[in-house]
Amino acid sequence: MGYNIKLTVVGKTRKLLNIGGPVIDPSRGDNPFYRIIDSEGESYLYIPGSTLKGVLRKSALKVAGLLGYKVGFSVHPDIMDHEDIVSKVFGAPGLKSKIIVSGALLSEMSIVPEIYTHIRVDEKTGIVDEGALFEREYLPIGTSFEFEINGYDMDIEEARLLLAALYEMRYEKLGRGGLIEVSLRKTGCHIPNELLGDDVVRMIYDELAKE
Repeated sequence: MGYNIKLTVVGKTRKLLNIGGPVIDPSRGDNPFYRIIDSEGESYLYIPGSTLKGVLRKSALKVAGLLGYKVGFSVHPDIMDHEDIVSKVFGAPGLKSKIIVSGALLSEMSIVPEIYTHIRVDEKTGIVDEGALFEREYLPIGTSFEFEINGYDMDIEEARLLLAALYEMRYEKLGRGGLIEVSLRKTGCHIPNELLGDDVVRMIYDELAKE
């Protein structure tokens, strides 16, 4: 039997975070943060759901073995294992994902991004490239944002993997070297009691949902 779940995730930046977007306004640097504009013309900083899901999938590949699941370690469509539990949860070519991850919107009315100047170093020579100064726009450390994960027709093992991957996500790089703290907002979560009755699911959920 499968269960539907909803997780409201709170992320908080532990390091400066950049999700690169197109250069529309030169005053925001050479590598501005990704933005979208709503129908009323308000600008939002945006972390795409596909970016968050990609990081979550990498985390799932790392923790699957700890849960006793055998998985392939490639995300390349031609060589990934379509039968392992990671593919069943996150999808694969010809296999529908069981989760939908929303993007995170951050209003520019409440957040002021920071712009830092960097130098580009040639990886082979270790020498600074000529004319290699560039500016990158970041979310400041301590910035909080929310996104949702909706899971469909999930069994207990798949719920274990999803929650364990979410916990592991705090150790996985997001964007250009960013790291985030991850927690759950209880009032925005729904996990059926049948899943919470599993010791592993309950333990990880309680850890993520600590006040």
